[in-house]
Amino acid sequence: MNSTTTESRFEVPCLTTDVTEHTRDAGVTLMALDNRHQDKSGQIERKKNNTRVDTLREEYGEQFAPRFRGDMHLGTLKDRIGLPEDASLNQVLKHYGIKKR
Repeated sequence: MNSTTTESRFEVPCLTTDVTEHTRDAGVTLMALDNRHQDKSGQIERKKNNTRVDTLREEYGEQFAPRFRGDMHLGTLKDRIGLPEDASLNQVLKHYGIKKR
């Protein structure tokens, strides 16, 4: 095993707003999206229902939930717009006609 392989095994992928490709040992390629957390298996976590609307507005613009207060949680917003609690952020964005960045 050469030093380059050893170093890349411990490399932590950098998450950016652009789709970025990261290679881990054994040739596994991971994709990082939208500043979301990526665990060791490469699974990207979903936005939690306690994420504040104003935080999401920073990422998706003022057209995200314009009639609602910024301190409202995503879970409450889903309820108010008639989506189930387990609805994805993509479904909320679709409700407002926002394309994912």
